Amino acid sequence: MKKFICWLLPLMIVVVSCSNNEGASKDWKNGFVLYHGYNYIVSEDQLKESELDKKVGEIQKFSDNEMNAPNGTIFSNEFKKGTPLYSIKHLDKETSLAVKSDDGFIKITSNGKYGE
Repeated sequence: MKKFICWLLPLMIVVVSCSNNEGASKDWKNGFVLYHGYNYIVSEDQLKESELDKKVGEIQKFSDNEMNAPNGTIFSNEFKKGTPLYSIKHLDKETSLAVKSDDGFIKITSNGKYGE
């Protein structure tokens, strides 16, 4: 009986640990960018370079594992460190931005303050 319990306990710990990590990753359903306290969801809307206003920053930290984003950091779970961000002509930065991708420029749309 002792052997069974000694074998079962570590097995249960491993199973629970693995299931918790998998569930955390599934919470990040959408690609996003955190910019100055706002959360921007990656859309499929392509933009022309002529629609851009000016460069407003670049991704400072990338992670595809769920975590709390560092305060004040421009962070993404989809775009690598160094990827440029642009404001869009005639749109407020708190509403929409553009991000450079391999295929051109993609619109990202704010869904509000991060953590609210």
